[in-house]
Amino acid sequence: MSYLNDGGPAFPQYGPSPMAYDRTLSQGGMSLRDWFAAHALPIAANTSNRSAPDIAKRAYYIADAMLAEREKGQP
Repeated sequence: MSYLNDGGPAFPQYGPSPMAYDRTLSQGGMSLRDWFAAHALPIAANTSNRSAPDIAKRAYYIADAMLAEREKGQP
């Protein structure tokens, strides 16, 4: 089983939980990978003859490349 780096939550929120026993519940929302892929959609869809699955695959390919560069850190 391989590990998929999704970048963690894009907009994490920490605060009181609606459950009385848990006051540090994290509301992660979408992953950073999903956020990057959503913003890569215009680039991924720039050719009109692509199918929707091809566009989605390309958007996530771009998002994965962005996460890989992010992991390298600053030079």
